[in-house]
Amino acid sequence: MSHIFNEDQSALQDAVRAFLANEYDWEKRGRIVASDAGWSPDIWRRFAVELGLLGLSIGEEAGGIGGDAYDRLAVMEALGEALVVEPFAETAIFAAGLLQQSSSPLAAALIGAILSGDAVVAVALDEPEAFGRADAIRAHAEETADGYRLYGDKAVVVGAPWSSHLIVGVRQPGHGLALFLVDAGAENVARRDFLTIDGKRASEIRLDGVSVGRDALLLQDADALVEMATDEMTAALCGEAVGVLGAMLRQTVRYMLERQQFGRPLSEFQALQHRIADMRVSVEIATAVAFMAAEALGSPRAQRVAAISAAKVTIAKSCRMVSQAAVQLHGGMGMTNELPIGHLFKRAMVIERQFGGITQNLLRLASVPDHGLI
Repeated sequence: MSHIFNEDQSALQDAVRAFLANEYDWEKRGRIVASDAGWSPDIWRRFAVELGLLGLSIGEEAGGIGGDAYDRLAVMEALGEALVVEPFAETAIFAAGLLQQSSSPLAAALIGAILSGDAVVAVALDEPEAFGRADAIRAHAEETADGYRLYGDKAVVVGAPWSSHLIVGVRQPGHGLALFLVDAGAENVARRDFLTIDGKRASEIRLDGVSVGRDALLLQDADALVEMATDEMTAALCGEAVGVLGAMLRQTVRYMLERQQFGRPLSEFQALQHRIADMRVSVEIATAVAFMAAEALGSPRAQRVAAISAAKVTIAKSCRMVSQAAVQLHGGMGMTNELPIGHLFKRAMVIERQFGGITQNLLRLASVPDHGLI
């Protein structure tokens, strides 16, 4: 397994980095996060039109790029470095992956809208008492004469405040987990939007008898497909973590070269050099397991589940170690909003828990004893 991107993937990553350096520096990001909207529709459309990023996970037959897990890893690392808040992964990886599994005409139309930058789609699966477990979903669908009515509560739906559409996971008698496409502004969709600690926006959503047509049913018996899509999102999240952690390391090294104590730069103190070395090792380990996660997406289920969960455990530990060391080496400035390090720290802490923390992923890893990792 190589930990180096090929020429095309490196060129893609360089293009994204160049765009973000010009259009999404720390000052511009700060203005975007502090705005009433909390995101930039202009940046979103330019992701689609100028970079073609929103088609990264969409097949060429549907007008997309047809990128693989390593392409997504390259892009997510660049987005992580810049702390991009726009819901790229939520729409262009998670939602797009599920929509491509559906034969509904609505799914095909929405894929086209994603490609053009005209749609933002959030996936509403988790619930207040489900704790990330798809088998604990209690939302349900009731069949009517001309379609369905949806009932249930969804928790921490990242990107929902900006979404034009929602993909909602519910239990359907006789058909396991079903996915429905819901207009975000539909009647009986109640939403409470809030700012997350890492600068993004999310919603708690209540579906109180939301009426949808039969064509809104995207998938039935979708447990396995949702698990696969979630693993793809987790692998992408690992890539974002590499970008965040790498940025934290570089920011910390720069600070230690500039900050002086007792007439000497902090970088000359051996004990602090050891801390930086430990951070570097942790970032390299995170990079290795992110590539491992990307590679595992093409493996049989047992190997895939084990590799993704093991990678997420390792990424979570790296997020904790690197972010704590970075803040400590910055001193009090590390917790302020004036420096990027505090914002990177917050995103790393969210990534540590997103799609399951250490305990949840260790339990998942233990559930597949024949994974072949050891």
